[in-house]
Amino acid sequence: MISYSGHYKPLLAVQVTELADAIFIGCTINHAVTDGTSFWNFFNAFAEICRGGKNISKQPDFTRNFFQNSQAILRFPDGTPKVTFDVNAPLKERIFSFSRESILKLKSRANYVAKKHSDNSIELLGKQSNDDWLMEKENNNGNGNGNIVSVLENWLRNAVSRNQESEIVETIDPMAQISSFQSLCAQLWKSVTRARKLPSTKPTTFRMAVNCRHRIEPSVGPLYFGNAIQSIPTVASAGEVLSRDLHWCADLLHRNVLAHDDAKVRQGVENFEKNPRVFPLGNFDGGVITM
Repeated sequence: MISYSGHYKPLLAVQVTELADAIFIGCTINHAVTDGTSFWNFFNAFAEICRGGKNISKQPDFTRNFFQNSQAILRFPDGTPKVTFDVNAPLKERIFSFSRESILKLKSRANYVAKKHSDNSIELLGKQSNDDWLMEKENNNGNGNGNIVSVLENWLRNAVSRNQESEIVETIDPMAQISSFQSLCAQLWKSVTRARKLPSTKPTTFRMAVNCRHRIEPSVGPLYFGNAIQSIPTVASAGEVLSRDLHWCADLLHRNVLAHDDAKVRQGVENFEKNPRVFPLGNFDGGVITM
């Protein structure tokens, strides 16, 4: 991975703040060097040493041959990678906090599907009202029209009742389980798209970082130290995102993550080796969200 800020900013910075009765340690690492998994493995090892540990219990894995010892040489024009964004553009930061209870509710909503009852009353009414034998029998009893009206009344009553009720069915396929993170992403996708007031036909893109360790064959160990993530885009029009429910958006993200397999990971690496560039962050076309 290439980092623009890594050319002039430290790749690792640690700040220690002395308090009255303790110390506070802050640490940041350039994302081109490590991903979240490697960062926490490093920080836990750092804490273990600070507690007086002689050896690191979980040794980092610096193996680099899981792509069959790629000999690719990244050649940049004029000695620098291609920058595809405005480095002087102002950055805006917003911090949102979600309670554990709120996230659990989102996950519950995302993993439940509203299954509406099918209504065959229209077909039934049509058959009965045009059944010559039934009409003749009812007319002989002197109340043919009354029975047809009764059928219509019952159908209307049942239709209203069924429209007001829905059966909630829980997904039981383990592979269909939508995660808390995907549920939260789906909610953000819907909320941000609504706030942007985009035309219904405007394509929107939600980018998520996925851990590639277990997607590669053979898989990479959890203690691999480095950056083993890729950013994958999920695309839907603004109209689809806003008109569909939370489950639809979360399921779209979930299925895209499941589909990111060994072949797609390797294809992404191959494409980058052929055309290395600085990955553009932000909202360059008005409809992008990056997590």
